[in-house]
Amino acid sequence: MSLMTILSFAAIALISIYMGNKLADVPMVKRRNIKPYICWIVIGIVILTASELHSIVFGYIIYVFILFVVYDVCAIIVKRVNKNAYVWLERCYLHGLLVLFLSLLVTVYGYYNSVNTRVTEYSVSIEEKQPLQEELKIIMISDTHVGTAIKEKQIDELVEKVNSRKPDLVCLVGDIVDENSPEGLIEYAYQAFGRLESKYGTFFVIGNHELYMEQNYLQIAKGFKKYGIIPLLDQTYLVDNKFYIAGRLDYDLVREGGKRKTVQQLLKGVDTTKPVILLDHQPEQYEEAKEAGVDLMLSGHTHNGQLYPGNYIILLGNESGYGYEQQESLHTIVSSGVGTWGFPMRVGSKSEIVEITVSTK
Repeated sequence: MSLMTILSFAAIALISIYMGNKLADVPMVKRRNIKPYICWIVIGIVILTASELHSIVFGYIIYVFILFVVYDVCAIIVKRVNKNAYVWLERCYLHGLLVLFLSLLVTVYGYYNSVNTRVTEYSVSIEEKQPLQEELKIIMISDTHVGTAIKEKQIDELVEKVNSRKPDLVCLVGDIVDENSPEGLIEYAYQAFGRLESKYGTFFVIGNHELYMEQNYLQIAKGFKKYGIIPLLDQTYLVDNKFYIAGRLDYDLVREGGKRKTVQQLLKGVDTTKPVILLDHQPEQYEEAKEAGVDLMLSGHTHNGQLYPGNYIILLGNESGYGYEQQESLHTIVSSGVGTWGFPMRVGSKSEIVEITVSTK
């Protein structure tokens, strides 16, 4: 058993004991004289089952836990500062019922937010390059994780929404499918995304979850290619002799002992006087991309934390968490993605497709 597995079970045990004690104080539980240790066991089983089934119940439990902790911290502070205010706080708390109710509201909102996809627009002006002659409209789609929040209906709606924007280029920037996607739905996604319409075509790069699948990522690439989508596996592509699009293998391939080209190697022989767009699922190695002559780098992966306060936690492991940044000649955009991972719930982040209008000066 790995150290990570031991730490995970230890964390689940501690959380189960903490929440079990809290739930034992809830009126309907207390009236039945249910012992705290019974609550510990029930909570532990629910956490393990919900996480295994990728159920929204797991998201509900997360917010019950967070709000219990918030209440306890507030109660300690308020009790020391103003005892009358503490009495009022305890009344509002209702022995935990308030936490259970607020968590339910957050969960309902989180589900709605996870399936309500919006369009986020950016404008990027690339300097000192051969002119494009006309603006380039790019649609970026990432992190659909089909099967969790995104199923057949949502895939069809997504394709229709993209086509209605009449893009020049569509980029699928990884984690379109994952290790939990049903086989039939994967095939459905291949066909549906093959219906995406654009002037210059649809391009695909793998994400870390496509690496985790039983199918080799090369098979995933072939599945998309079968329906006219162009996979870029550490490859570059000159589009209409106007600009380059380059796609990297995912960074986790390196973490697992594999290899991918450096950006310099990837762009060897590329005419960098033309605009260069790089697709890289994880927002990493910005400096390397800038030095190699990349103008626009598109990434996903972070989900913008998916659940608040994850928006801040993701900054610990990524060069950027979300949105647009400019570092001298390099423009970067990180999408929060369309779907969700683990369970169908988003709080503090949005489900989005990204539309980028690119021009040259």
